Amino acid sequence: MKRGRQTTVMALLVVGVIVLGGCGGSSGGKRLTKAEFKARVNALCEDHDKNKSHDSPQSEKELLAVIVRDREAYARFFAGLKKLRPPLTAQPTVDRIARLSKVVLKYHDDGRKALETHKGDPFENAARYDTTISEIVRLLYSKLGATSCNGI
Repeated sequence: MKRGRQTTVMALLVVGVIVLGGCGGSSGGKRLTKAEFKARVNALCEDHDKNKSHDSPQSEKELLAVIVRDREAYARFFAGLKKLRPPLTAQPTVDRIARLSKVVLKYHDDGRKALETHKGDPFENAARYDTTISEIVRLLYSKLGATSCNGI
């Protein structure tokens, strides 16, 4: 009986170590401080600004290239943001941005598809896209204090 109890205790300890080791989000480790998080988000925004297109497309082919480039820049930005471990107080805002990111990426995907197939309007959901981007900027700038994100 004593040996069975020891085995049970050991099994529970092993399970506990595995469970605790798996906690803490995708990047593991401790959460960032507010200042660390703000600095990293600002760096993500600066990188995003360097990678997105600043061109005014003159043709359908150029527009397609802009859509593809901007989609990749946004996808990188949102993936980078998702990897960060924000302070607990910032987590709901980051989660909200993650939900809104789907609208941004879908807009780029729909625009690309419309241009490639010549079916539909590549700007069909521009109003929703603009509203979503404005909300993301507001959250980044006002809620998270990421001042480099004003022009995302």
